[in-house]
Amino acid sequence: MANSSTSEDGSAVVRQNWTDFPHPSVAVVETIAATIDRDPTEIEPLHRTADMDALDALLVNTDETTDLELSFFHEGVEVVVRSSGTVEVYTE
Repeated sequence: MANSSTSEDGSAVVRQNWTDFPHPSVAVVETIAATIDRDPTEIEPLHRTADMDALDALLVNTDETTDLELSFFHEGVEVVVRSSGTVEVYTE
């Protein structure tokens, strides 16, 4: 379930745990859609911004001692995905 809050710089942030989804990329799509209040099928295909197979492989195959963070922009929002299991989507 998505959790909404405000970051230190005043932007809105929506957080979800990607481990609750079949793949991290699915969590990214769902979190972006929740943030911009659109159906996941209506947003720009994510593969036009980032390689989702690579994102899934990097996050799923990272051991617990590695702290990996990937960030990119999509649909006008900033997406941050961490190997710790979180997806955060920031708006202005």
